[in-house]
Amino acid sequence: MKYLITGTSSGLGFCLAERLLVRGQVVGISRSLGKSEALCLSSKYLHLDFDFSHYIESVEFQDLISKLQEFIGKDPFTLVLNAACFYAGEQRLSRAELSSLFEVNLFSLIGLVQALETLKLKRVLFVNSISGMIGQANQHEYCASKHAVMGFARSLAKKAKYSTYDVMCINPGGMKTELWDQYSDVNSSDFLNPSSVADLCISLIDFPQRVFIEYLSLLPPSDV
Repeated sequence: MKYLITGTSSGLGFCLAERLLVRGQVVGISRSLGKSEALCLSSKYLHLDFDFSHYIESVEFQDLISKLQEFIGKDPFTLVLNAACFYAGEQRLSRAELSSLFEVNLFSLIGLVQALETLKLKRVLFVNSISGMIGQANQHEYCASKHAVMGFARSLAKKAKYSTYDVMCINPGGMKTELWDQYSDVNSSDFLNPSSVADLCISLIDFPQRVFIEYLSLLPPSDV
């Protein structure tokens, strides 16, 4: 089995890549190498640098797809869409920033699925956000993108039931990642441990095929 994971430079994506390397080949995608530099010591790991704020019809995105298709070949694979986190505090976004937000959180996911679903895809796991289920004060742009991901995942599941793959979508609350180090207004002390969320993701990946999960939410006390 092969695994394609987005956002492997740190946090949940890195934890997942590290665990999945013991059972197959992994290709990780992120803007920078980050912590996944250690994973490159394994011959079973391929890292691809890519900034998902690039327009999905760009030459760079098409080059990424070509590399992924070459890596996957005719082998079965699982696609883990670990949508990037975006936090702006109370700051309102400019039109350019809003466009970038939706490119990263939504359009890139759509582009990856559309480009790869005709291969031997077995499972798509969306790691979305609790913000895709509820609203958050001062985070309405971010929440809008995550609600859109939920809508895409649910619609994709309707299509997938007539295909060979299935769709799962989980919605974690806040996770303890390096992101929060730069925001003094956020208390992340009780946030979810990425390792624990990674363990759950592995359990879901191991589920028998043709199981569809839509509304699995994981909440730290601060989000209850």
